[in-house]
Amino acid sequence: MELKRFFLSTVATLCLVFGAVADVAIKDLGGGAVEITFTYKDDASSEMGVIGSFDNWTVPGEAMAKNAAGLWEFKLKALSTDELQYKFYSKGTWIFDFKAPDKKDDGFGGNNGLIVVADVLAGTGSKASGAVAASGPVRKKVSFGTISWLESASSFSSAGKTFTPTASAINARSTLMFYGDMVPNMPGRFELTYFNGTFPVYTPSTLDAMTGLQNLGAALIFNPFYQLGGNVKPVIDKFVFGATSPGLVFETGMGNVYVPLHSSILWTTVQDYLISGSGYTSFSLGPALKQFGDLALNAAFVPNKSLDGYYGYYSFARATLGGLTAELQYDLKSSATSDALAIFQNIPRQDLILGFADYLDQLSIEGQLLLSSYLPGGAIDSRPVTDKLALGLKLGYVDFFEIYQFNISYRYRGFAAQMLYADNASVLGNAETQAVKFDGSLKLGHWVTAKLGTEAEFSTSATSSGNIAVSLIPGTALDFSIPARRTLIADLYGAVSVNTKPSVGTGMIALTKAAAKVKVGDVLPGLVESVDFWYGLDRGTTMFNSLLVEAKLVQGLRAQLACGLRTGTGVSSPYGAALGASWSIPAPQAKSPLLYAQLGWNLNPWDATAKGSYDFNDSWRYLPDGGISKSDGLSSLSLGVSWNF
Repeated sequence: MELKRFFLSTVATLCLVFGAVADVAIKDLGGGAVEITFTYKDDASSEMGVIGSFDNWTVPGEAMAKNAAGLWEFKLKALSTDELQYKFYSKGTWIFDFKAPDKKDDGFGGNNGLIVVADVLAGTGSKASGAVAASGPVRKKVSFGTISWLESASSFSSAGKTFTPTASAINARSTLMFYGDMVPNMPGRFELTYFNGTFPVYTPSTLDAMTGLQNLGAALIFNPFYQLGGNVKPVIDKFVFGATSPGLVFETGMGNVYVPLHSSILWTTVQDYLISGSGYTSFSLGPALKQFGDLALNAAFVPNKSLDGYYGYYSFARATLGGLTAELQYDLKSSATSDALAIFQNIPRQDLILGFADYLDQLSIEGQLLLSSYLPGGAIDSRPVTDKLALGLKLGYVDFFEIYQFNISYRYRGFAAQMLYADNASVLGNAETQAVKFDGSLKLGHWVTAKLGTEAEFSTSATSSGNIAVSLIPGTALDFSIPARRTLIADLYGAVSVNTKPSVGTGMIALTKAAAKVKVGDVLPGLVESVDFWYGLDRGTTMFNSLLVEAKLVQGLRAQLACGLRTGTGVSSPYGAALGASWSIPAPQAKSPLLYAQLGWNLNPWDATAKGSYDFNDSWRYLPDGGISKSDGLSSLSLGVSWNF
């Protein structure tokens, strides 16, 4: 019976789809220069950006603007020798361009769009000036990429009036990535990690600096890869291989890989935090079965062992016709870990996820439904259906002249509603809650756009006696570029919380956060291209004010300055400051390595992975992530070089 159920569910999910809504075009300007135009269609979004290697992945990326066709658009000047990676970005969400000229593993279970300008131009069969549409993959050769850095990092205790060294080390990582068609129609990729570790140079009472430097010198001369990797031999820690035919695309992965990600209508139903250490296989529709006139289809079946070592799979089917989209996803987790014949004998968890969307000119309607199923006869299985149910609805509208737009959404999550392959709290909200949300914008003339976001959340188990939490997020976008004759834009946001039954010692109404970004372009022609300012206020037990500045200079140079002020309970170091500089060396033959230097005093706003960049909170773009706790009484100095291509 369980085997029959498996086959029925598989057949049901193989009916499908995905309608791509983005595009890239390249215009050859002559003399080795090109203009790349990114476009993205999303009528429901009030803002959109494109982010990538060209701006060092700095959130929120380069702002896109609506063009005459109603598409989000951004134009970028580049060279014919450039190789760029990118994604679209909107309100904390990273969006892969499924119509990118090529793609590259982003290291988090998904892909970045990849543009090798020379290959795209060559793939069109023409290098004459004019617009060149990049439609579909044009590169089949095996290519090479890397995520590598080598940095000297030192930390100091700076609480109170002290300034005492606490540690000094060399941090190093070098992961080499090979990807492409190994043989025709058989794409693959694998990663070889040469080293990924920390080599101590100084630790108090354990290792003095002179001995540490001597050890480092010996390590770099005799066996650098082994010792920089923490005495671990180089390993192939990711391997993905596949085969592509007109009707079917097969892929299998093992090692330190993620199962392929999936975003449904309103929810990301398969996220990147699940590592499939035991591997996965994926079967999806080939290009010949994805488009039938106006009907677009997509479907996938992904068996894996990523659920704590248990067998399981997820599958989905999606279809789009005109503005109407429908999707069905089915997930399963077995109780078996090794016996393949026992996979369908005992199934403790199953999910059924439905989604739909309809776009009617300026109006959009989207919905998502989850029904979680548990072991028959168990305690959770006997609970009411509403406890195992989650629901999301969203209504959006954009007027014809795009003067105003708004979204109204509702979500509900029962006590036991949860998806197998997602972080449920971030996607579905807290258990036993429901919420109503509104966000919209109104253009007040050419220069000012007023924004408002509000959400009310309350408990479903105690709606009459429990607290109702309301958040208000007013904002304003200002654009004075025309009168200033240069880029001059600003975004301002605030967050106000209202609790009908606040905690003891707190008020009903409180300002919790405030943030602002100001961008000034063409500051000093030939020297300073632009200056960005970010201000953030984060209130809690400790209140933190921060101001971050970055100047983009010519020839890939950037200069950064930050300062912060802490007030409140338990603060040891109220003041903080930071200085930084980076240089993306203009050497395409060497893939433009990045040199960077960062000094922080009671403040550490730097991103640990996107070297040379600030680390912003995804939800609150203009607040440094962890700026309050991770740097109170702690200072740092880092010097390094990074390659990421």
